[in-house]
Amino acid sequence: MKCYKCNAEIPDGSKFCMECGAEQKKDKTCPKCGMAGLPEEALFCPNCGQSLKNDSGLKDKHEEANTINKEQEDNVTFPPTGDSISWFFPLYGITIGKTTMAEAKRMGYEPIGNGLTGIATSFFNKLIAPSSYIGEWSVETHGARFYKPSGKNVIANLSICTYLYGKFPAEWEKKYNISFSNSYNEWKEFMEKMRFTVFVAIAPPTNISSVPSGKLLLAVLICTSSDKKLEVRLHFNFKNNNGEKDIADSKNSLDDIFMKCLTA
Repeated sequence: MKCYKCNAEIPDGSKFCMECGAEQKKDKTCPKCGMAGLPEEALFCPNCGQSLKNDSGLKDKHEEANTINKEQEDNVTFPPTGDSISWFFPLYGITIGKTTMAEAKRMGYEPIGNGLTGIATSFFNKLIAPSSYIGEWSVETHGARFYKPSGKNVIANLSICTYLYGKFPAEWEKKYNISFSNSYNEWKEFMEKMRFTVFVAIAPPTNISSVPSGKLLLAVLICTSSDKKLEVRLHFNFKNNNGEKDIADSKNSLDDIFMKCLTA
């Protein structure tokens, strides 16, 4: 065979020229008539006119891109479209930061609360929980309690407490595959996937062996959405039963979910 560059005689099958060192181009074979020895740069077969354009590379790239896109579609479920409020609401017909108490009444909700409740709430907020989600008026349904804080025109807060109601919104569980039974670590991972900034207000204890069996242990996560519209507080209670090795992975530890619209 001859070197395609300097035309020197080189052994058949050579990958490089012994004279000039040029890498040798591979010959083409027509897929239609079988004519061999065609130069690599040939676009058409001189015997039958068959196109010799190499589309396989492009095809492979397209197939690879389609595969990647399909994998991305399968895996990218967080966050959903819309703002952070719309990810969870409306819930039972109520959207925090938007639904007024009058609108809730038209939906059949009966408000709970009075001035005394407002005073008690104010005391609770100042001395116990400055960022509390409690309000002076509330409506309750399906184990969820929505609050209209003092001085607000709309229902702005929500609390769901497993120790009081023991219910979790079925639509959230179906949509996101989460519930009260998820562990601290699973909830933390979920909120991060939803692009919330997660602040560990109280971390689960690490030295479990030093905690007396049966003692109540607490952990709190404060999560703020990327659009600064929604704050979510997750309160966990753990019990050191049977010396669990990793308490943050223990199931059924979430006690309370508190949500607050930050723009109401």
